[in-house]
Amino acid sequence: MNKTASTLLGALAIAIAASCSSTSAPFVDETREAEGLTRLADGVYVALQPHDGRFNDSNALVIVGRHAVAVVDTQADAEFVRGVVAGIRSLTDLPLKWVINTHWHSDHTQGNSIYREEFGDAVAFVGHESLLEDVPGRAAPSVTERAQSLEQQLPEARKQLERGLGLRGQELTEEQQVNQLAAIEQGERWLEANRGVEFIAPTEPYTDTRTLDLGGRKVDLIHLRAHTRGDTVVLIPDARILATGDMLDDLPYIGHGYPRSWVAALEQLPDLPFDRIVPGHGPLFEGRAKIGDVRGFMEALVLEVDAAIASGKTGDEFAEGIDLSAWRETLAGDDAAAGRFFDQTLAEAIERARLEALGEITD
Repeated sequence: MNKTASTLLGALAIAIAASCSSTSAPFVDETREAEGLTRLADGVYVALQPHDGRFNDSNALVIVGRHAVAVVDTQADAEFVRGVVAGIRSLTDLPLKWVINTHWHSDHTQGNSIYREEFGDAVAFVGHESLLEDVPGRAAPSVTERAQSLEQQLPEARKQLERGLGLRGQELTEEQQVNQLAAIEQGERWLEANRGVEFIAPTEPYTDTRTLDLGGRKVDLIHLRAHTRGDTVVLIPDARILATGDMLDDLPYIGHGYPRSWVAALEQLPDLPFDRIVPGHGPLFEGRAKIGDVRGFMEALVLEVDAAIASGKTGDEFAEGIDLSAWRETLAGDDAAAGRFFDQTLAEAIERARLEALGEITD
């Protein structure tokens, strides 16, 4: 993070702390049922992904003020998004005024089109100005390319399965054939749901910070560069809740990130007035312990990569000797899915840190 951004964040934290106040009148009639949403505080609700699918799609946060509603992040799963919409309508008759995207990834932006469909032009989409380029230029193509790949692979996979074979022509056991069929059917469902999906970039982009007024409740947006170049963290000062997107997650994905900037960004968070964190993926975090865990991993990654560069290693030898297994234990523990995610994304993390150290990141 540059000095200007750090100064802005510090000044904002002071202003936020000074403005925090409570009110006796609730934002939401608590006798109304929040369909599919979990209450975190007065007028603040979350929709968490199922534990087993937490790495596949993002969480959503609903914030209600006296005059308007805001939502943080929209998901790739249309059914999940429509469930959040139904939850909002069960809570309040107030207008949905803002949809906030914490970064450009499709599992945080793809559902924007559903909110436009449901609420019309009255809803504005807010995100860092870099999303003006990255949503149409990166998120949309990523979905299109996957759809095109599946359209080619799925028919061939069905033909091979009829012969008891996998895609590479290998013989499958009966159990493997059952699993292969389930994978094919899952791919077909995904393809049907994602053909021709529309992506909506921010209609109200911001640069460094922005405050939204929902009526009696302020919501502060802060830009940081970490998980992507356009991360937004969302602070609800009066509820002492911070939504971090994927900057602080169940497990960090670094494939589009900036590990050194990420460390600097994490250093800024503890000064903000919050007690609970809503991550982009995974369960809620209480307090600040998770910040230290992720920061420690990022610092270790940077040190290991810098040492490999200093040793002169290149090519296939570069990652040899980089040992982050202790951090696998810290972040993933004995959770099998989390361990697989860590293992599958570690090579991307190392390469991204190498490119950042050499000044070769182009986005």
